[in-house]
Amino acid sequence: MKILRPEVLKCVKYNVPGKLGALDLIDDLFVMSFNITDDEFNFICANANSDEIEMLVEAVSGAEDSLQLFTKIRKALEVRNKYLEVFQ
Repeated sequence: MKILRPEVLKCVKYNVPGKLGALDLIDDLFVMSFNITDDEFNFICANANSDEIEMLVEAVSGAEDSLQLFTKIRKALEVRNKYLEVFQ
């Protein structure tokens, strides 16, 4: 299992009773997949263009063969890293 940063674990809501709605589940999916906090996720969503957002979504969906999925994950991580540098 992926080791998440402690600040990311504080953002995850799937283990908090009564806190998990459909949008929380989707947020947790992205937060855990890309090892980012809620604030970092919100920053990326606010600043990324639609093509970059699509790259993130495609990387999480995982409905491709392994080579295509690897390429999509790599591109999504490039988007993530680009915005995390600005966020810092």
